[in-house]
Amino acid sequence: MSNKDINVDINGVIVSVRSCGIIYNDDKVLLHKKEYDDFYALVGGRVKANESTVIAVKREFYEELNINVDIINLLYCVENFFEYGGKKHHELMFVYLLKTDDIIPSGSFIKDENFFCWVDKNEFNSIKIKPDIFANWEELFSLKSKHIINIERVK
Repeated sequence: MSNKDINVDINGVIVSVRSCGIIYNDDKVLLHKKEYDDFYALVGGRVKANESTVIAVKREFYEELNINVDIINLLYCVENFFEYGGKKHHELMFVYLLKTDDIIPSGSFIKDENFFCWVDKNEFNSIKIKPDIFANWEELFSLKSKHIINIERVK
């Protein structure tokens, strides 16, 4: 397996593949954010060349949280178009529903440069999450596989 992320600049557009997961417990979902960002995201990261999205999401959860996860099913395949850090991005995102038998801290915590927190169902719609298509709890947990094309609106 290559150690290079699928993350290339093509004519000024960053094209990448991201694999992430939804893990929830007691009507709370685990999210994370970088200290300098004003939004949360699903836990995951870039897929490496010659790596499947399933292996990538398992690797990311192990690297970021030191836990092993199992795939329940693929929820979403998202073509995500957005701007970040002054650059245009075209991201292919695979979102899996996950489970684990390992212990994850119950409160908020920082690991490396990531701030992790459990967001309650009742507070979920009041936080900023990217992509914003995941900002609705009921939609997030529709549990029906979907192909989504998200074009972030620039304000």
